[in-house]
Amino acid sequence: MSLYQLKGRQPQMGTGCFFAPGSFVVGEVSLGNHVNFCFNSVASGVVVSLTVGDNTNVQDLVIL
Repeated sequence: MSLYQLKGRQPQMGTGCFFAPGSFVVGEVSLGNHVNFCFNSVASGVVVSLTVGDNTNVQDLVIL
């Protein structure tokens, strides 16, 4: 799992989040509690902010 800050925007996350290898969270992304990112999934908050709610499961290869 990789968290990246970009242009002063950085990810924020709740408790109990799981990140499988190869997952990326970039920019202004707000993650709720117990969010799961499966293998090679991406959440990008580079252009606009992104919010992922509590107990969300982001499956393999999904790009948000």
